[in-house]
Amino acid sequence: DLASALKDSGPFTFFSPSNPEVAKISSDEVSALRADKAKLCSFLQKHTVLGRYKYQDLMTAGEKKLLTLSGATVTLTQNDGKAYIEGIEVTRSDIAASNGWIHDLKGVIR
Repeated sequence: DLASALKDSGPFTFFSPSNPEVAKISSDEVSALRADKAKLCSFLQKHTVLGRYKYQDLMTAGEKKLLTLSGATVTLTQNDGKAYIEGIEVTRSDIAASNGWIHDLKGVIR
């Protein structure tokens, strides 16, 4: 259950697809996510990694594998002064949460 996992003290970093990126998801996929809690949970878990990473931490980590709540790993890289998760640009949100950080993502992790 994702809600109980996120109530844990973490720490977690959530990479939130920006609103324009979410708008690009097909209406069929959105309907499927809304209709199936397990699929929605998996989608959100792919965007949540273990560890507390401010944007500056992402920029100094070098290429690194990060463990997601889904159990998969995503690759963190940097290029031209920007951080990327799975090749998707991370923007400097640095939104503090009680158990980690939230950053906008210019795409959706698949």
